[in-house]
Amino acid sequence: MMYPSKKTIKVAILDAFRGMEDVDEYVLKPGHLWRRYYGQLKPTERDYFHQAIAELKAKGLVEPHGGGVPLLRLTPKGEHLLFAV
Repeated sequence: MMYPSKKTIKVAILDAFRGMEDVDEYVLKPGHLWRRYYGQLKPTERDYFHQAIAELKAKGLVEPHGGGVPLLRLTPKGEHLLFAV
């Protein structure tokens, strides 16, 4: 699985949240992004991965959550974007 651009990586991250059902809080499990996506990227795409997460944070769609293992939580703004009717 290759993600050739920041845009496709951002879509993949948001799709991971979109795939969650019946949860009180949208938090990706520890290491989910790293195991599922990061390890499959080419070195140049890994830079895009970090930039994509930084852009999602800057737009207020996700925020860091938890301790040592990087976790992302979907913000209320992100929830509205993904799930608004």
